Amino acid sequence: MPVQPAPSGRFAEDHMSPGTDPRTDARLRAGLQQIGLAELAPLPPLDRATTAMDVLVGFAQEAEKNFETLYEGLAEDDDRGVAYTLEHTTSPTDEFAIDLHIHRPAGHSPEKSLPAVVYLHGGGMVVLRPYNALHRSWTRDLARRGMVAINVGYRNAKD
Repeated sequence: MPVQPAPSGRFAEDHMSPGTDPRTDARLRAGLQQIGLAELAPLPPLDRATTAMDVLVGFAQEAEKNFETLYEGLAEDDDRGVAYTLEHTTSPTDEFAIDLHIHRPAGHSPEKSLPAVVYLHGGGMVVLRPYNALHRSWTRDLARRGMVAINVGYRNAKD
């Protein structure tokens, strides 16, 4: 029978946070401490089993707005050295438009091949927007580093 590795980090100690986990890089820990994110977030003040659905939905909507505000604060709004293209595609099954936000180095000649990164937002397709301020900042940065960066839009499940 194979030996299972011992759990570590949050899997072994659920009280561990990025600020107390010995595996956290010191630079990351310092950055997280500066913005108050080194410790565990408090549990939501709601109990899913006993809270009305409209209250839960309202809480989730407020949390989403707060994430967007955080992303706006972390992002750099700098498009110097970057060319931007928006392409619309349409799903053949339901005619839903999917936007492709394409960033490439400014002055790039289409005849020259570049490495490409396709970025898919990991919001479970239920929260946040796929092309928010932080994701724009990331794809612009990749373009400034000589890559084509494509941020793929999608429809949130709630839409």
